[in-house]
Amino acid sequence: MTDHEETSTQKTVSLRDTNNLNQLLNELESHFLPMRSRGKKEVDIGRIQQRPHKIGEYPGSVYIEIPIEIRDKIMEKTNQFSQDFKPIQSLHISLTKEFSLREHQIPLFVQEVRKKMKTIPTFNITFGQLELLLNPEQNTEFLSIQVTSPEILLLVDLLDTIMTSFNLEKYYEERKIHSSLMYRTEHLKDSYDLSSFDKCLVSFKPATIKIRLGEIVYTCVLGGHSM
Repeated sequence: MTDHEETSTQKTVSLRDTNNLNQLLNELESHFLPMRSRGKKEVDIGRIQQRPHKIGEYPGSVYIEIPIEIRDKIMEKTNQFSQDFKPIQSLHISLTKEFSLREHQIPLFVQEVRKKMKTIPTFNITFGQLELLLNPEQNTEFLSIQVTSPEILLLVDLLDTIMTSFNLEKYYEERKIHSSLMYRTEHLKDSYDLSSFDKCLVSFKPATIKIRLGEIVYTCVLGGHSM
């Protein structure tokens, strides 16, 4: 055997060292990335990230927050279902599918959303009937309340154009704009009587929408409002 030849044992050790080095580099990269990239799960199941997290990508969503006083009125109306469902603490209305962005894409994305939202005039958000909706993974069922304001579809349309320009998925073809109020992870798809629910006659005028990217939330002002 010449000096330049390696034994099979030497090759195995060399490969193991390379794998260990790659693992160490991945751990270091994960440690030094900004906090918003760590893919930490929300306590609130209403916004638990469903897509797998990738290092260097920031999980995101665009939504309208429901004010606390409106949330309380809605939850008071739906309290009768609390024995079968667990409540979601922070209510919101999703305007996009979940998505991910690289860090260099974030400033332009936020800028584009803010620019589009300034063209939206003030409008009322109103609510309709309750419905049961399954998440895409088919492992959680949400008790949701319909959002009946036609103006909100314009928001979704504008956001769809931005999502497309960033090669992201548009909103669902069947547009069931809603807010998830409660959830369950057992007895999925079982028939459930919602007829006892009396239509919730509450409304509010949103002044902003939110963009959540990792652990950072950006505020976008709607037209007709100033901050």
